[in-house]
Amino acid sequence: MSAISFLSYILLSALLAIIFENLPERWLTAKYLLILYALVILLFLPLEICYEVSTVYLLIKKKSPPPVLLMLTDTSAMAWWLLGFQASVAYFMQVAITLWQRGREQALRTQDLRQKNLMLRLSLMQCQLEPYFLLSSLDGIGNLIRVADRSLATTALARLSDLLRYVLRSTDNETPSMTDEIGFAKAYLSLQELRYGQHLQVKWTLSDNEWCAVSCPPLLLHSLIEQALHCSVTSKQENHNLLLSLEQRASMVQCCITVALEAAIASPDMTQIDSVRERLAILYAGAASLDLLQDKERICITMLIPVTEFQDT
Repeated sequence: MSAISFLSYILLSALLAIIFENLPERWLTAKYLLILYALVILLFLPLEICYEVSTVYLLIKKKSPPPVLLMLTDTSAMAWWLLGFQASVAYFMQVAITLWQRGREQALRTQDLRQKNLMLRLSLMQCQLEPYFLLSSLDGIGNLIRVADRSLATTALARLSDLLRYVLRSTDNETPSMTDEIGFAKAYLSLQELRYGQHLQVKWTLSDNEWCAVSCPPLLLHSLIEQALHCSVTSKQENHNLLLSLEQRASMVQCCITVALEAAIASPDMTQIDSVRERLAILYAGAASLDLLQDKERICITMLIPVTEFQDT
């Protein structure tokens, strides 16, 4: 009898699950949920009483059940309250499950949209970086042409073509290794050395590490080098001395670029630094950092990024 009695509540829960599964979002408000609750109580309770009384008469008393009106009027108030309570529990449990599922689905959609927005913004930032690199390089070649050094300009164009091939590979969503990035940075600096001549001095300090096994976002080192060189050029120094060091510390890669200053200068423009910080925040979700420190003798740009294994595609 207990199993037969609860069969109706199982059917009620199944029916409510189907209804709430197809219920529009605008109906999931307190007003409409209370209206639906009232309809469930008004329809279910009389049917439940008729079902239980008929079951008792047919299975236990072996008699025909009384008329519907008599079954409803003979049922005690306590029985009405108990059945109403059980129906209410079934209804509001289904409401709670539905609201939780809809909220979880909404949170997943929001997270997916946020992730797509971040990836789109990252793609736009990289697209902005590539023309900036090209214009910067062409500006240097233009200076060589203006000073009538045609042979150096020809050499610079040849090196630029090699650099552009690397940039084009990076636009195909290929993640280079740190070795590739270092090679690109050195090639870019050699291009700048054609422009500045002996006034540009670059020294590299690389730790003994398998950099070919570590991945690096494309043109990341170039952004820092360009910022450091820009700080030195805008300070109107005659000589531009850059010291670049790269080492792995536990699970982090530290890149440090130091610019020697011949005299104190004003605070550098932080626009590009802020852009790189935003890019790092998107790529590493707060696990990376970028700092710029300045005193009377030098400017130091320090970047920390997590070590990620290079996947050769």
